[in-house]
Amino acid sequence: MAFAKLKGMKGFLVLWLGQAFSILGGSMALFAITLWIYQRTGKATPVAMLGFFNMTPMLLFGLFTGAMVDRHDRRLMMLLSDLASLAVTLFLIAFAVSGSLAVWQIYAAAFVLGSFQTFQWPATSAAVTLMVEKRHYARAASLLEMAGMSSGILAPLLAGSLLGFVGLPGVLAMTATGSALAVGSLFLIELPPRGIAAGPRRPLLRDVREGLVYLLRRPPLIGLQCTFLLGNFFFTLCYSLLGPMVLARTGNNAIYFASVETAGALGGLVGSGLIALSGGTRNRVLGILLGWAGSGLGGLLVIGLGSGLRLWMLGAFLGAALGSLNYASNQALWQSKVAPSLQGRIFALRRLIAMGVIPLASLAAGPLADRVLEPAMREGGRLTRSLGPVFGVGPGSGIAVIFAFCGLATALVGIVAWFVPSIRRAESLIPDHDEA
Repeated sequence: MAFAKLKGMKGFLVLWLGQAFSILGGSMALFAITLWIYQRTGKATPVAMLGFFNMTPMLLFGLFTGAMVDRHDRRLMMLLSDLASLAVTLFLIAFAVSGSLAVWQIYAAAFVLGSFQTFQWPATSAAVTLMVEKRHYARAASLLEMAGMSSGILAPLLAGSLLGFVGLPGVLAMTATGSALAVGSLFLIELPPRGIAAGPRRPLLRDVREGLVYLLRRPPLIGLQCTFLLGNFFFTLCYSLLGPMVLARTGNNAIYFASVETAGALGGLVGSGLIALSGGTRNRVLGILLGWAGSGLGGLLVIGLGSGLRLWMLGAFLGAALGSLNYASNQALWQSKVAPSLQGRIFALRRLIAMGVIPLASLAAGPLADRVLEPAMREGGRLTRSLGPVFGVGPGSGIAVIFAFCGLATALVGIVAWFVPSIRRAESLIPDHDEA
């Protein structure tokens, strides 16, 4: 007797659960590896470079993987990503067990994993669009966000407490288990067919061009996504340094680092949960821009000005809670505006615009901290007299300055964008795909 695969909201919940396990394992690995790199180097740059190697593949391959998502079975696209995560984790475990793991091997693994992850997000987003009703788009986006935030609560606590018992290989083994569960969940659900109708195979570049033309003819959507380009630059510039800042100011206290990470994840979980219950703001553009302004002022700025664990945790909590409004509102807007047959390409382009600056920000963050602001905020540094009374003096103070500056800049992105008519009115200017 054939097994009846789950579809609709039930199918989505199984997909969501599988991704939740995968994200939890990945978050545990990221926490443990961040700690491992910083303890061995004592510098911010090697930690920030991890983000560079993970995000660079999106710039190189993003346009083409989006078109492939629209051409092929979306289950296959997600499987490729989850299987790559499993393989990369097993690779790292082998070197960690042998005692020969090096930083460059972690960078190589991050690059390979990032290459396959370019399939995951557009494939998942396009599949969810057809799995759930339009009125549930914001809720589905919030549930996916909650999976990430829930893992953010558990991952630092689990990884931090288990590292002393099972070491890095043990934590990575849990990551591999999460990836395996995600793979299994994909065989339990019924996914919608590929977006491009069957027929003569068209050149891949033609599909890419079709996506580009579609987006270029909708300037309000491009303008809206440019707020993510700027916001993500400032957010990455500082947040990739969160671990080095907390560790530098607390004498490498992993529990403090885990506490700040957990507080941020708890904030994101609370924010996403409220959106899942309420459906989010009726004006989605307002939700997006409020998210940017709030996460900048309530999150990054508070972390930068904070002088201890309580304020760091408060800033992380508020920033993530308000940032979840940003993500869910934007995801729901794009899912309602873009036809499902184009979503693989358009969502890959959208991600390329929004996150293409992340490798640049990751490259700049480490040297800005290690070579400029950290030396300037040490005893006798050139900025200690003017900024020392606000940010303190000593290790981590230079990174705190970066957080404060980026918080103000991120808030300005949201505030200024509201006064651009094509961005403010984007939702009314672009018809929904089922009404066009």
